[in-house]
Amino acid sequence: MASISDAPSVYPPEIEKTVNLSIINPRAGKIDNIFVTASGPGIKISPSEKYVSTLDAQSSTVVPFTVTPSQATNLTFHISYQSGDVDHTTDVVLPINIGNDKTAALPVVNNVVLTTKSSYYDLTGDITNTGITAAKGLTVTVGSPAAATGTYAEYAIGSLASDDSGSFEVTFTSLDLTSVPLVMLWKDAEGNDYSVTKMLNLGSASGSSGNSSASKTSGSTGLNAGDPPGGMGGPSGSVGGTSLFSSSGSSGISSFYPVIAAGILVVVGIVLYTKRKWLTAKFRKQ
Repeated sequence: MASISDAPSVYPPEIEKTVNLSIINPRAGKIDNIFVTASGPGIKISPSEKYVSTLDAQSSTVVPFTVTPSQATNLTFHISYQSGDVDHTTDVVLPINIGNDKTAALPVVNNVVLTTKSSYYDLTGDITNTGITAAKGLTVTVGSPAAATGTYAEYAIGSLASDDSGSFEVTFTSLDLTSVPLVMLWKDAEGNDYSVTKMLNLGSASGSSGNSSASKTSGSTGLNAGDPPGGMGGPSGSVGGTSLFSSSGSSGISSFYPVIAAGILVVVGIVLYTKRKWLTAKFRKQ
């Protein structure tokens, strides 16, 4: 008898997973020369063949295989063995269904803060693993159109267990903050590579994905949210505020003329009122 004793319900494409084949001998005597061949279209299998010399009566053994599918397919285990001088064969077919790994790590980005520096941007935030398994060797960087640079071009958080959080800091340059890809890369326990990209809309001070948020703090350049730092293009010397002496709109000094005139009239009135007796006496003498 043979059966699949352990296997994932779905298989992420190009991700290595383990499948355990159990071989059972319910007979009163032993069986010999057990030979297992694993095959299937669109799938890598290791090992592709496995030999078990003897399986005693009323006993079983587990034969592990690693499978890496590229498409939905059927994985067939062909088993041959001898009971005495008689040859026997049996097959076990395992359907390979492609889908997302339900046990994989799932990083969620929060508390993103952008700070402008003299010639680059500094992005900090938190990452929480809301998945089932750990994210091992988790690193954070940015993707195009942003360009990682400086001290924290790539930030290593390390292993992040399920329900655990870690902080990161990434330095980069970009001419457009409306679409900054935050790239997270990690490995699972079997060494498979995973990556997730979160698109951050830092220009409007909010993340574009449902589990990401962003805010911007003022830096040394005083740039607007959409302006590049100095030396990166854009109008030189542009400042987010409006000049007090602007001639357009109500933000210039001309908007204060009525107030200034009214103040002068009030001051003149107060002076004349306080000096009225002295002026009256002056006129009488004349």
